[in-house]
Amino acid sequence: INILLSLVLIRFIGVVGIAASTAFVGWVQVILLSRAIDKRDLITPDRPLRSPILRMGLAALVMGIALCAVGVWVGPMADAGAVERVIACFALVGTGVVVYGMGLAGIAKVKVKDVINDIRG
Repeated sequence: INILLSLVLIRFIGVVGIAASTAFVGWVQVILLSRAIDKRDLITPDRPLRSPILRMGLAALVMGIALCAVGVWVGPMADAGAVERVIACFALVGTGVVVYGMGLAGIAKVKVKDVINDIRG
């Protein structure tokens, strides 16, 4: 399904179609797996588990909106020279990190100290 959808989307939105196809198929897999787990009563997610997941999803949505806005600004840089493309890449990645981090701290109530401790192991 991923390959077929990639081939279709690449005609309309270029290389981004491959990423979009992979993301879509990944979510389909998540839905199918969660339905199978739920049907077999293998795991029952309780409220303390569902709430942070929904909040992280909301933080990711906010990040996506911010990246779309920044993408409009840096889009013309994609056809420019190498330096401009690197700046555009840093602008997008930096925006994503900052906005998602702020979203986790504000929406998901994740503490920066806990994240740093998790990274350190």
